[in-house]
Amino acid sequence: MSAQSAAAHTQRLDTLCDRCPAPAQFNVATVKGELLFCTHHVMENKNALESYVVKALRGRKVPA
Repeated sequence: MSAQSAAAHTQRLDTLCDRCPAPAQFNVATVKGELLFCTHHVMENKNALESYVVKALRGRKVPA
């Protein structure tokens, strides 16, 4: 694997949801670091995420 394709592969992995293989749509900042979530997992954990900063990625809107 070339360095360029390895970097592209790592970038794809860094943009996946931390719970499933879906593309990450939201970045959640916590005291211990950042988490990436797809829309499904942000909505599923909406109440638990209320005390964290949720930033939308790729032009999405943060669910109200």
